[in-house]
Amino acid sequence: MASYHKIIGIDLGTTFSVVSAYNNDTCQPEAFDVPGLQPPTCILPSVVSVSRQGKILVGWQAKRNLAANPQNTIIEVKRKMGTDEKLLLGGQPFTPPMISAMVLKELKSIAEKKMGCDIHDAVITVPAYFKFVQRQATEEAAAMAELNARLLINEPTAAAVAYRGVFQKDVPADEEGIFVVYDLGGGTFDVSVICIQGESVEVMGTSGDDMLGGGDFDDAIADWVFEQAKIQALRGRKDVRARIKAAAEMAKIELS
Repeated sequence: MASYHKIIGIDLGTTFSVVSAYNNDTCQPEAFDVPGLQPPTCILPSVVSVSRQGKILVGWQAKRNLAANPQNTIIEVKRKMGTDEKLLLGGQPFTPPMISAMVLKELKSIAEKKMGCDIHDAVITVPAYFKFVQRQATEEAAAMAELNARLLINEPTAAAVAYRGVFQKDVPADEEGIFVVYDLGGGTFDVSVICIQGESVEVMGTSGDDMLGGGDFDDAIADWVFEQAKIQALRGRKDVRARIKAAAEMAKIELS
């Protein structure tokens, strides 16, 4: 069995999440495959649902349950982090950190099975625009998942540091590197300019739209379908919209 660093890295995304760890044998970071899809993939849908039998579902099972049971399926909870909004799941109210904690707990379990040991610590990425209250909510979610959030790192900063460490190993440590990082995620689209020199990392500037991402593309396609099919009267039905949005996402993926 491979030897891994005991602090895992988690990209807690709006639509998909990933868990990884540093493989000491290969000297490379390794993203872990998640259950529920063939062929295997390392991405876990950030979706939580409840089956008709009352079982909590997380990931691919939950995503497949979206079209059949949209009233008991929660997507894109990351956009609600830091708010007081209550989310209903199986008739019970949950806070956004409680839902995020379910996703984090699933990722933690995946890592523990792969690494063969208990995991207590994690570095978690957050959007560059996240304010204190949103970061606090993320730390709260980690605590609920029995994870010590050792560090919350901005997503574009993590990308720049990873690129420098993995793909520019031969560059002298004291040589300044300036990177432009575009982050087009499930819920956001932003750009950051980052300067790295030695162990110093400086975010020189960041800007973007925190309500523009893959999920919004899916919504736009779904709206187009309602218009083209002349079924706009059904737009307000959550079950119908969930099915059309799921089909829109699949068409988008197949086309791209």
